[in-house]
Amino acid sequence: METAQLKTLAKNLELENKYMSVENAYLQNQISPHLLFNSLNFIYTTVRGLSENAGQGVARLSELMRYSLVSADDTRTVSLSEEIAQLENLVELCRMRFGEQFYLRFRKKGKLGGIRIIPLILITLVENMMKHGDLGEKKVPARITLEIKENTLFFETRNRKRNTNLYPKGGLGLKNIKKRLNNYYHERYTMLTRDVEDLFTVTLTLTDL
Repeated sequence: METAQLKTLAKNLELENKYMSVENAYLQNQISPHLLFNSLNFIYTTVRGLSENAGQGVARLSELMRYSLVSADDTRTVSLSEEIAQLENLVELCRMRFGEQFYLRFRKKGKLGGIRIIPLILITLVENMMKHGDLGEKKVPARITLEIKENTLFFETRNRKRNTNLYPKGGLGLKNIKKRLNNYYHERYTMLTRDVEDLFTVTLTLTDL
């Protein structure tokens, strides 16, 4: 009877792991921009002769999409440096789009080498900030803070809230991030949001990296 119970427990754990893998794939596929990827090379070749700025924008978008596609499996991790590189691509794309009306400060601290995380978490938090935040106020710039200390990652985004928003505030991106974090890190993470007056802050901590 004990052997049968152990076999049942093992089978349940295997099914649970398979379910988590399927759920992770589904959640990431909502983020991964598959649709236009095959057209980007053609667009880049066409526009770079007409506008260097537009060509650079397409090239950065292509890198972001490529990274998203190759990172679509939550059983693998990526180096923190890879995630940061694509995060900076996203920031520069928005800077190119808004020009002088774009105010954001990105501060990094600590030894970033050797740290690995599941992909697209930090990028999605920044994308969420740019989607719903007001980054056009010079006196109150948006802020991204990344710090590594004793195998712990601290990441925070802070931005002014936009008075009018073209996008629905369903919070789907943040909910998906929480599910993925819970599936992979379990009790080794905290993610807190703070919504006060005209500021919105998200704070993420990953431990034992």
